[in-house]
Amino acid sequence: MEDVEAEYGTLMELGGKLCYSHIQAGHIVRLWTASTDDDGSSRWSWHCTVVLSRPAARCVVPFADDSHGSIFFNVDRALICRYDPRSRVVERVVDMKQQMNYYSCSSDNLYSYSYHRSNWIYHTIHIDMKNQPRSGGGVAKRRRCIGGIIPEEIVEQILLRLPVKSIVRFRSVCKSWQSMIADPRLARLHLQFHHSTTSSMLVLPCYNSSNPEMGRMESVSFFRYPGHGAVAKLLAQRSWPSGVTTDWGMPLHCNGLVLVFSSSQIFVSNPATRELVLLPRGTPVDDEDVEHSVGFGADPSTGQAKVVRCFTRYCDWTWTIYSVGCEVLSIGEGGDTAWRTVADSPYLLMTTSAPCVNGAIYWIAVQPPPHTGFCDVSDAAILRFDLRNEEFADFPCPPCLKTIHNDFEPSTIYDGILTELGGKLCFSHALDDNLQRVELWTASSADDGTTPRWSRHCTVVLLEPARNFVIPFAVDSQGSIFFNVDFDVICRYDPERRVVEHVVDMNQQMNYYFRSSDKCFYMYRGSEWRHYSIQYKESLVSIKAN
Repeated sequence: MEDVEAEYGTLMELGGKLCYSHIQAGHIVRLWTASTDDDGSSRWSWHCTVVLSRPAARCVVPFADDSHGSIFFNVDRALICRYDPRSRVVERVVDMKQQMNYYSCSSDNLYSYSYHRSNWIYHTIHIDMKNQPRSGGGVAKRRRCIGGIIPEEIVEQILLRLPVKSIVRFRSVCKSWQSMIADPRLARLHLQFHHSTTSSMLVLPCYNSSNPEMGRMESVSFFRYPGHGAVAKLLAQRSWPSGVTTDWGMPLHCNGLVLVFSSSQIFVSNPATRELVLLPRGTPVDDEDVEHSVGFGADPSTGQAKVVRCFTRYCDWTWTIYSVGCEVLSIGEGGDTAWRTVADSPYLLMTTSAPCVNGAIYWIAVQPPPHTGFCDVSDAAILRFDLRNEEFADFPCPPCLKTIHNDFEPSTIYDGILTELGGKLCFSHALDDNLQRVELWTASSADDGTTPRWSRHCTVVLLEPARNFVIPFAVDSQGSIFFNVDFDVICRYDPERRVVEHVVDMNQQMNYYFRSSDKCFYMYRGSEWRHYSIQYKESLVSIKAN
């Protein structure tokens, strides 16, 4: 390309006119400019002849002019010279290879980085600063210049391919980028773009003390875990003035947002953007021992996240007379600032944490027993709440879930639990009392108009019996299933080899790093720590509208 320029010359814009330049004898540059006459015809006129101080080795490209008419040349993609047409003198401005210091504008603390290498070439262009926004200091002006010369659609495509942490930092580049990043449209596009990317995991340590006076933590911490090794790095940590109660249900995830709830608090957080919101208190209940049941998912028609809270107004000891209320709160852009009451649940709900699959939330429930008094066993039911129309409906039970004992504890796996696994509704339950053999069933979709059907997915034999809890919570790209055992250990089941492998003991082995730069870490260890784990995919979805 440079040989062609040397032989035939180059065309460029100079001072608002079309300019043709060509080199003679290696050091004489002749410039011609084109103009348009009144009759529409074009003609060329000689503009000037520039004599360089020494011959160019490859090319001489005029690329800019200033308010005094001086012309700037890029010589051999390495040197900038200025020609003054009044004095007809060529001055050396800077050697871009040997003299120039290149400052990064990624932060307010500018630092120098010199590209002083023989194999670098340096292209130069002219930017019209008259059309750039003018306010703030030098750094702000340079940032606006950077944002102003890149087409918005190109910026959008660049941002879609970046991790959330980088995108959040780019909000300070210029106002147009800040506005683009804050637009909910970019959050939706970013979520869609990364839909097929591999998910990671979050570990949430919770101090679960039996002492009521110790039943609060100062903060909520979210640690990112890749699914292997023994290192979890802090993604976000937020303190709360009144403290965080620790009688948690299973945390829930939806479109990069994480819901953490206890008997008295419901938090929603975007760990990637470090947002944390305490939702307003819902409808109070008279009985302090009655827990609420919470679901969290996205309305498929709008993409908006919704929190669904069910609460028992009253229930007699026979389970025959009860009333279960339900209310919904939308999150984010156009969200609610207060809970909205919807139709009551027809059944008594038995699970405190409800998974969301394909726009619907699912609970294990019990059907009303005969009105003949107390029964030890009740017929099981699964209740489906559609997030689009906000209505309840019955959902078929798997063959292994027929009855529920009246001493059912929602957190255990004796009677089974519902989770979302690989985009499907999953029911897992223990096949024996020592909690070592666990059977998983998955349901087909209910959105294709056919009756959903359950099928046995696999039977998993753990390395050793669990004490209380076995919760499948994640699937990787190879189809391996991850289990949280007793909120202490993560295990992985390989369905091809039918083998269970120990991944990490979150209580005894995991190192929780707070700052990757100086390798400071703190280990959440001890019998009173619980370690919740969820599958997680970061997003730009905001919750600040609430």
